[in-house]
Amino acid sequence: MNTETFLSLLKQIISSLEDGLILNYGKKFSSLTITSYRQVYNQMSNYKFNFNIESLDLNNVTNRKDRLKVTRNLQTHVNKYLNMMLDDCKHHNTRKTHLKIIRTTLKKAENYYGYLFPKLQSMRELQTEVIALDPKQVDLIHNNNPGIELEDVWYYTRLMLYSCMRVSDLVNFQASSDDSVVTIITKKGVGAISSFYLPKDVRVFLEGKGSFAHSQQHFRVRLKTLLKSYKELHEKKIIYTYDHNGNPIHEEKFLYDIITPHKLRASGITYHLSKGLSEIEARNISGHSNGSTAFYRYVKHSNTDSIEKQKQYSIE
Repeated sequence: MNTETFLSLLKQIISSLEDGLILNYGKKFSSLTITSYRQVYNQMSNYKFNFNIESLDLNNVTNRKDRLKVTRNLQTHVNKYLNMMLDDCKHHNTRKTHLKIIRTTLKKAENYYGYLFPKLQSMRELQTEVIALDPKQVDLIHNNNPGIELEDVWYYTRLMLYSCMRVSDLVNFQASSDDSVVTIITKKGVGAISSFYLPKDVRVFLEGKGSFAHSQQHFRVRLKTLLKSYKELHEKKIIYTYDHNGNPIHEEKFLYDIITPHKLRASGITYHLSKGLSEIEARNISGHSNGSTAFYRYVKHSNTDSIEKQKQYSIE
């Protein structure tokens, strides 16, 4: 195969992903994943950016000096692309995602086409605040049926809060129940299985409906409508994020605008922890691995009494 440039390699990888020639643990990659690869291809094409990869193949290098030169050259090419995105005001997280796709493209080229590339440096991690519904707000949703027009999304929202599943799993999962215990099998990666308590009314609903019948985007719109129906979620909250340069910024938003489908996962984890589940019990539900950095951010966020404890031993 003639892949002399990165763009031609990326195009070939995308074609192989679409045709199922490259699999993820025996399964085809999702359309969302393939779209991520296409976005990098389109962005590079738009910038008219490309670079030769044959000269970056470590298989063709025999001494340490040349290996270092190849490593620097690859990093320089990638940094140039990331800087072009920065100049174009692309957000830090977007640039980070593109770097990840570049890495995985090179890795697939090694696994399937016999190349050997140097390792790329990671981007600086930006730790933003974990945004989630607090336990009282989660209880508010669980205990208040919004009415027939929103009942569908209400049940699926409660399922996500109890299961801590990703929104991508909502449209493709299987569930079985044994009394009050529900076992969910999702499609993520090699598949994930978790068991958890689910109230009877949600179990009955799932038995008649199963997986969410619409798109993730449709659920996102319906979730916002559901959250707006609770006047308690009309309060405003200051959130802290980063601009495309990585500079900290803050803005005030309504809670119903802040809580996205993925934040239901964070809300569910912090809810379980606040109710007394151990870290390992919560991880068994959410699917986080032992020592997961992301999970421990939820642990910290779930300690809602920390400020009150500080007040008790602080002197004004």
